[in-house]
Amino acid sequence: MKAELVNSTAVEKTIKVLIDWDETADEYIMVFNDLRRDLKVDGFRKGKVPESLAKRLLKPNIMLKFSRQVIDKTHQKALKEVGIDDYLDMHIIDLEFDENKPFNYTIKVENDPEIVLFDYKKGLKISRKEYIVDPASVDRYIEDFLETQAEVQEISDGAQNGHFILGDLQALDETGVPIIGKKLPDRLIKVGEGIFGDKKAANFMGAKVGDKINLNVKSATGEPLKYAVEVKRVEKHTLPELTDELIKGQMQDVQTVAEFRQRVTENLQHKWDHQAQDELDQAIADYFIENTKFEIPPYRINFYLDRVIERLKESARDKTIDEAKVREEYLPKAEKNIRWYLIQRAIEKQEGIKVSEKEIQTAIDQIQHNLPDNQKEYAEKYYRQPRNRLDIKMDLVDRKVLEHIRPFVKEKKTTIHTASLR
Repeated sequence: MKAELVNSTAVEKTIKVLIDWDETADEYIMVFNDLRRDLKVDGFRKGKVPESLAKRLLKPNIMLKFSRQVIDKTHQKALKEVGIDDYLDMHIIDLEFDENKPFNYTIKVENDPEIVLFDYKKGLKISRKEYIVDPASVDRYIEDFLETQAEVQEISDGAQNGHFILGDLQALDETGVPIIGKKLPDRLIKVGEGIFGDKKAANFMGAKVGDKINLNVKSATGEPLKYAVEVKRVEKHTLPELTDELIKGQMQDVQTVAEFRQRVTENLQHKWDHQAQDELDQAIADYFIENTKFEIPPYRINFYLDRVIERLKESARDKTIDEAKVREEYLPKAEKNIRWYLIQRAIEKQEGIKVSEKEIQTAIDQIQHNLPDNQKEYAEKYYRQPRNRLDIKMDLVDRKVLEHIRPFVKEKKTTIHTASLR
């Protein structure tokens, strides 16, 4: 057998394999005799069909079985002969053979690229947002809390500032035609607040049950969006007075309004600190993606998109999924996530980052501890499966990779007051 590497890129290699007939003749005869033994043809006893006729009738089956056996026995040796020990995907192309002639086939393998990391230990200049929780944000939270305790009264003579409208929001296209599948039912709108106080967006003043009001807003990217709001109910909410008695028992060890306000401030600050850390981690990933160039194996892209489609089909149930459209829409996200995944694996390998079985089990135990009692048995069975334990392991590795990188980040902090984000 002779194996030759005829084409090679960072992520794909092509190997030509040539096997002399003498090396495969015995295999061919065994396959032919095995198939011929069960061959039935009118006028001949079973297994006694003449050789020339049997070979003609069995040719497709011989080709399939013989080719599979030869390839199974030789492809690993061929790959090792050209120095390939590991790969992501492998498939056979250009198979050629006939009796008494050499057996030729071509192997295509895909592999992850060899990633060359830049010297990130010299420092990464990355902006970090630092959120400051303002008293106004605390007031808003407390107002929302009081809303849950509010006395609700239905209004029949038209909505005024401060009233609430319960309605269905139907998305419209540019011509005002409803978009199928784009309806948001039972949305609560506070009249006179935010975009609902802007007459250019909509005018909800005086709205009554049964009215239809057009709403014009903009998406996060500035794209104009249109909705038709069908008013189903108009309400007046009378909030209770914030007293020590009202807030007792709402939070552990909180007995007074002052303590409640302090605890709300701490909780909101913790939430915003967590968001700031998530945004910094994403900025780190984006920095590495931007500054580390390599080719992505097509196999990884296809595998990622296949799983997306599989999940969408499961959630869509009987609805039809436009797979071509899904692949187009999710391709940029797939490429970004795969790039960061491969960069993390390169850092993991370079720095010798490891996760022990004890660490994996500790993480699983923590997850189970936080679950309701009726879900713990299911979780225990779930995390016995190797694939699910591997997911936990990869999460822990990714966390360690980020922990390794963070000390090298030179942060440029930008202070943002949460009231400005309202």
